Amino acid sequence: MIKFEQLSPPYDKYSVTNEGHVMDIDTGVYVKEEIDYKSGKQYVVLHGSHKKSRKFFIAPMVAEMFVLNKHNLGYVYYKDGNVQNNHADNLGYAINPKEAQQRVARPHRLEVEDERHELIIKINNACDKKDYREANRLGKILWELEGSSYNDRHEEIWLWHSLHR
Repeated sequence: MIKFEQLSPPYDKYSVTNEGHVMDIDTGVYVKEEIDYKSGKQYVVLHGSHKKSRKFFIAPMVAEMFVLNKHNLGYVYYKDGNVQNNHADNLGYAINPKEAQQRVARPHRLEVEDERHELIIKINNACDKKDYREANRLGKILWELEGSSYNDRHEEIWLWHSLHR
């Protein structure tokens, strides 16, 4: 089922759909989507009531309207890795681009999403307070939550460092 959400002024003559399209409300016609040559992501150029035009990437608009951002994360990513699939079901939030890449590479993280984000926030808070012992303790919990042994992690890191000296 297609859902529509109207944009905020001065671009309120447009609405965005959960399927990743932008429609001109007055005409009922979808706005032509362009592809950014650097990123490959789709965008539209919208003309505001203030007589100015602006380029909008589609994924952030769809995510803002239709994807829950429970932890107020700042980076939109594509779950299937396809930057032209702007459907709301394919979009999620990550802390940064690197985490987004990891989420695409390791989709099992979705099973522990809520607990994982709570731990990340607690780790960041501990680091802000310079309580590195607590941050390390929480980091161990986070690593094992994602299905890996913390001790094996250190062995892998030690082995990598010994091979790359």
